[in-house]
Amino acid sequence: MRQKIANFGRLFIGVFFLTGAVLNIVLAIISPESYEGGGVTAWPPFLQEFWRDVVVPNMAIFLIFFILIMNLMYISADLFTTS
Repeated sequence: MRQKIANFGRLFIGVFFLTGAVLNIVLAIISPESYEGGGVTAWPPFLQEFWRDVVVPNMAIFLIFFILIMNLMYISADLFTTS
């Protein structure tokens, strides 16, 4: 029974994460200007320029990379858990 509950929890979190990822990619494609203010408070200041000049124009690509990295981290963490 505990295994079924744990599997349901994993499935719920996975679906929730993927739904958020898809929504962020759609938002980045439809309205990339909504991400422009994200780097305003970055420190050190060169990160503000990096955000404005590199990240915002390529937001969909950065989001896809972020999603892939997060999934790889999740998969690799799952490999080291004991049953």
